[in-house]
Amino acid sequence: MEAVNAVVGKIVEQITEHLLRSVGRQIGYLVHSKENIEKLVGEFEKLGDDGTTVQGRVDRARQNGEIIEDDVWKWLTRVHGLKLEVGGFLEDKTVIVDKRCFKGCCPDVRSRYWLGKEAQKKMMLLAKLKEEGQFDRVGHDAPPPEIGFTSATVYDHFESRASLFKEIWGALEDDTINIIGISGMGGVGKTTMVTEIGQQAKKDMLFDEVVQQAVCVICCN
Repeated sequence: MEAVNAVVGKIVEQITEHLLRSVGRQIGYLVHSKENIEKLVGEFEKLGDDGTTVQGRVDRARQNGEIIEDDVWKWLTRVHGLKLEVGGFLEDKTVIVDKRCFKGCCPDVRSRYWLGKEAQKKMMLLAKLKEEGQFDRVGHDAPPPEIGFTSATVYDHFESRASLFKEIWGALEDDTINIIGISGMGGVGKTTMVTEIGQQAKKDMLFDEVVQQAVCVICCN
């Protein structure tokens, strides 16, 4: 019997503790409503500053040709939406806070409770969004331009030799290399590849002018 009483007592104790915490939290919304609103204003301004900072980083990254990360765009969209929501709430609360009941003798208890609870809820959303906005970087480098070929057959032939294209581009950008040789059997697309590389190099302003001239080498025994 004593064991049963101990178990029941423990359950009652846990229920009572839970109820006290819940009641204390509800009373806190009412008592600290003004304080919660003041804190909300501070968090609202901080998130606005963070949003401006991230947007500035995004603008600079785009100017540098970077591709902005999807999660950064999503974060900025959420910031904009939450700023509108919290901004509207803060504008409305000024009217509610000034309301009185019983002919001005006491504050409107129900309104103050609602204000305190909503302010606390929105503060948590602002804090969570602020934490998620700590981006190491907002974008990444765009992939190098693909070299297109006018002939699908030639493209398929060279597709498996991507390392060769990288070597050619690397050599073109190396100021210490003056001559690049491309050799192979006739008809494999060497001239086509050189033409396309030249066009792409001029397009990317790697060179001011590109001149193409076929050279025939005769081997003698």
